[in-house]
Amino acid sequence: MSRVIGSMAAAARHKDISDTLLERAEAEFQGDDLIHASEKTWGALTHCVKAAAHERGWEDGPHYVVMRNAQRLIARSPNRVENMKRLGLARPFTSTSTRTTWKRTW
Repeated sequence: MSRVIGSMAAAARHKDISDTLLERAEAEFQGDDLIHASEKTWGALTHCVKAAAHERGWEDGPHYVVMRNAQRLIARSPNRVENMKRLGLARPFTSTSTRTTWKRTW
């Protein structure tokens, strides 16, 4: 079920969840547990996009809505190609590049 929400409290909650998952993903990367690190990184990305959607009053919902919102964010960015690379579509994630990327990109 999708819904439109413009709650700054919800945006803040999603940002907090994203930060927590990203920290956990870094720990998993350090421990060479790439499967769990990837899952936590995906979760962090999902919550980051949900936060951006709440801030903009966009629809929030399941993964297809999250992906559409991620595409909207990338499409509106002056650095579209660079952001695609930062999201790992052009190279694998590393713990250092992931942390730096998220802080700069979103």
